[in-house]
Amino acid sequence: MNLKDKLVSSYLAFDDHLEDDSPIHEIRKKAIHTFEEEGFPTKKEEDWKYTSLKSILNKDNKMGFIKRKTSK
Repeated sequence: MNLKDKLVSSYLAFDDHLEDDSPIHEIRKKAIHTFEEEGFPTKKEEDWKYTSLKSILNKDNKMGFIKRKTSK
């Protein structure tokens, strides 16, 4: 599984534990959908022209999230 797939699946697991009425929930959903469609930026995109992502894309990163305790 590549880093993009790990990030998307980690987000989906994270999203299962979120409240849907969170003010930024829709923003997160749109952002992960865009990332899922487009992936990481390439050097063809001007803002990323001189930024190499090789160092993070070539590592075997472990993904996960921390469940926060909520006070009632």
